[in-house]
Amino acid sequence: MPKLNTNRDNTIDIAKAIGIIFVVIGHCCAIPRHGGNVSWQMYICDFIYTFHMPLFFFLSGYFFNKKFLDNKFNFIKKRITGLWVPYIKWSLLFTLLHNTLLNIGMYGTFKGQEPIAFDAYGLIKHSIATLFFLGGDQLIGGFWFIPTLFYASIYSLFMIWCIKTIVDKFTKQDNEHTYNMLVATGICLFIVLSALITYFSFSISKIGITNKTFLASAIFLAGHLVAIFYRKYKENIKNNAEILFICIGLIISTIITIYDPADFGEIHDWYDIIYIWFAGCLGTWTWVLVSKYISKLSGVINKLLVYIGKNTMIILALHFTCFKLINLLKIYYYNLDNVVYGSFPIIANDPSSNNILWWFLYIIAGVFIPIAIKWSYDKIILTKK
Repeated sequence: MPKLNTNRDNTIDIAKAIGIIFVVIGHCCAIPRHGGNVSWQMYICDFIYTFHMPLFFFLSGYFFNKKFLDNKFNFIKKRITGLWVPYIKWSLLFTLLHNTLLNIGMYGTFKGQEPIAFDAYGLIKHSIATLFFLGGDQLIGGFWFIPTLFYASIYSLFMIWCIKTIVDKFTKQDNEHTYNMLVATGICLFIVLSALITYFSFSISKIGITNKTFLASAIFLAGHLVAIFYRKYKENIKNNAEILFICIGLIISTIITIYDPADFGEIHDWYDIIYIWFAGCLGTWTWVLVSKYISKLSGVINKLLVYIGKNTMIILALHFTCFKLINLLKIYYYNLDNVVYGSFPIIANDPSSNNILWWFLYIIAGVFIPIAIKWSYDKIILTKK
């Protein structure tokens, strides 16, 4: 594993690691739509879904660098290389392998639809669709998140630029407090605007923009808003205050989970938008502060989390595929002749009731097999160099 820069704040990498681990846990919980009925797993899944997707949008806003306001093309270029290119790479790979993977049973029934093979026309059509964030594949179902973050980031870039331009025109920057307050006010207004766009379900489906793109932007802008004030005053914030916030954040997230779980993917009415935004931002900042304290520790766990945080894309791309290995193990162990190992995303309706041992095996396979592949690849490449 590469040596870490001990002078670097690893909070963001650890927060991203926690986020992607939560994504994997959420996908391997035996919730009803996956055929399971284990109450403790459903609770964990509901808790995770409260904030695990907003976490990545919020972090992108929090770590948005103001230098990109003067060079917006560089920011868009970074988004293209960091999001669009990986999306194309993995989507094309799974598209080209689709028929082979289908023939060996890697796909299961999804949303009531049986997987089908691609003919030549279907293969070409699906490959072209990936260029517009419309490819997708059952085995990389988590990739819906990438176009949402891509467009939300670019939209937010221009919103922040618009705010700063207006404030710069009418305000002198020598009064930093007044300047920051005006910028914060502008950001709040655009958060409301983004929420309204979400509510009215504006979308450009031909390039993968949905109403969730604008909810993601509202969360992105909230992250940037927090950054403006936290970075300025964090030296004055006592550890006890942050620990208290963590406790309150976990308590509120737990109450939300018990009484009315929030889910970024479930928007039915206007209050859902406010509720999801609040729950997502609160839960995210709670875990960012947790990550801050983890980053101060030393040892293998810290290094491993940082490495995972730097390589979330491969986990997002391969964890569904890695689940199939545990599916095979379950079928063999319980002699489930009538169950296909390609069941999506896991085999949940089995004699074990998806007990804690199998749950951990799914998590380990989903997180650590992709990381082992990435580590092995890095080691080979570094050795050759």
